[in-house]
Amino acid sequence: MNTAINTNIEDYRYFFIALVPVLALYQFIPLVNLGYLFLMLIIFIKVIKDNLIVEINIQLLLVMTAFILLNFFVGGTKYLSITSTLNNTAGMIVFTIIAIVLCCPGYIEPEKLYKACKVVSIAATLFLIYQFLAYNLLDVTVWGKIPFLTQVEDGFTSMENGRPNSFFYEPAHFIIYIMPVYAMSIIKKEYWLSIFLAIGTILSTSTTGFVLLFAIPVIIAIKNSISLIITSGVLLIAMGIISQLAVFTEQYLNKLGLSSLLQNTRLFGTLDYFQYFSIKEWIFGIGFNRLAEWLYLNGISYGRNYSNSVVFMMFSFGVIGFLIFIYLCVILYRNIQYEYRVMWFILMFILASDQIFFNRNFLYLIIWIYAVHKKEDEVLELVDSYNVELLR
Repeated sequence: MNTAINTNIEDYRYFFIALVPVLALYQFIPLVNLGYLFLMLIIFIKVIKDNLIVEINIQLLLVMTAFILLNFFVGGTKYLSITSTLNNTAGMIVFTIIAIVLCCPGYIEPEKLYKACKVVSIAATLFLIYQFLAYNLLDVTVWGKIPFLTQVEDGFTSMENGRPNSFFYEPAHFIIYIMPVYAMSIIKKEYWLSIFLAIGTILSTSTTGFVLLFAIPVIIAIKNSISLIITSGVLLIAMGIISQLAVFTEQYLNKLGLSSLLQNTRLFGTLDYFQYFSIKEWIFGIGFNRLAEWLYLNGISYGRNYSNSVVFMMFSFGVIGFLIFIYLCVILYRNIQYEYRVMWFILMFILASDQIFFNRNFLYLIIWIYAVHKKEDEVLELVDSYNVELLR
């Protein structure tokens, strides 16, 4: 009886983890949003249940600690005021505490995570379709925010331009949420769900979503030549059909043009800021989340505190931080079960198209990465086979 109760309590964590990207949009106390509050409660219950023994991801802790120390060093030596440095560093520490526990290999079961996120993805997509129909057929704008809660930052404004965003700040965040579920639905051959999420992706008008919509099935099918041929054929037909829709020509083609990509702050639009970097800034960066402040201090009136995660990494932590970031990407890739490596590609694409580092979306994606982490016996087999090769 007690075992059954404990199992049910344990299973609740998947429900809250699945809701974090939505709940994290709202305030609780400084540095801890509503989503993080529930995750901390999960960790607290786990610590009590395990008699104060906490199992953590040491590898992730070391990587995140390196970023935290680098940020504190740059902030403390470069800027007169220490307030922003302390706030940013504290936020990074809160993120790290949550991540090293929830991303401990073996703690999250992929099947249970998939079931929980599938429910939220279906609900979010249904609401997005409702937003789309209400706006285009009834000329009514339906907002996705929870009215009695206070937002952490400005958002939910895309509906003003007819771009449905479901329960998220913007369409791209909706895409970040559903793409791991979309990938899992293809792997598990739940094609009804794949098609349903694809419809939501197209209606969201997210360029990131449109590219991933076609890239994910190809990545999954690469390991089998026959599957790859069939998948490519189906996707080409689907692309031909979608290209005839007005929503495609109006929203996608303009954003996929070369000039738009070069000017887009999510891709290449902020690369010219590097021309103002000193040698020291190239090496150590300008501090996490300090781009707008740095531009102002250097007399550059344009620009804002935004870029994709890869460029933002270079801005924040310089070459040193970028090398640490590459190391993190490598260890994430090497430790994923082969059949789920599409999750790594989803993470890489999002990092290259949006700034998610040290925020709720990054946490959500790396939880998925570690949920499909290689099992301990697989790692041991790889080590044994490596040792055998060395002895030959």
